[in-house]
Formats: sequence, C-alpha cells, structure tokens
Amino acid sequence: MNDDNQNISSVPAVQPKIFIPPQKGEKIFCEGTCYYIGDFIKSGGFGAAYRCTDEWSNNLVAKILLPQNRAYDQVRDEWLAELRNLSLLRHPNITYIYQAFEYRDTFYIIVE
Repeated sequence: MNDDNQNISSVPAVQPKIFIPPQKGEKIFCEGTCYYIGDFIKSGGFGAAYRCTDEWSNNLVAKILLPQNRAYDQVRDEWLAELRNLSLLRHPNITYIYQAFEYRDTFYIIVE
C-alpha cells in the first residue's frame, strides 16, 4: 500500500461551524457575566435582536449576527466591523456596548 494514501485517510475532517440561535430563557455566560435571553424583538439585514437581562436585572438587547448563507469568516469579519463602528461612535443616540463575544459559533453584541 502506498504511504501517501495512509496519510490522507488519517487527516481529521474539518467540522463546519453551526449557527445556534438563542432560546427564550437560555442563560449565556461570558467572562463571568450571565445574560438571560428574553423575547425575540426583530430581525433585519445585519442580524436579530432579543430582549435580555444581566444578573443585575439591567434591561439589555442581545444582537446576534445571522449567517444568511455567508461563510463563518465573513460573518466574523462583519461582527468585528460592527464592533469597531459602535466603539468609535460616541453619541447619546447610539447604544452603549456592554459586551461582545462568540458563543457556540454565534456572534453576540450586548447593548443597552
């Protein structure tokens, strides 16, 4: 048997990233903070929004990016661009970012 064939068969398969939307009542943990997902609010071209609260009962919104037939890397790049834009723009009419993170291959931005 050819050694090249043995090497090819021993290469592990790459697992695709799977988008998992949050569920009402779900607890999501990030860096010591717990967020409780509430009702679905709305979805748009960028993603979807859900009501959420943190462990101190602050009323927040969890924005998540929807893959919509885009590659994982493209969604991640769009998420990073949105973070840069929101962090650079400081204005009373622009929401404050509490936290941004990836959880189960899904990108979150927690805002007021």
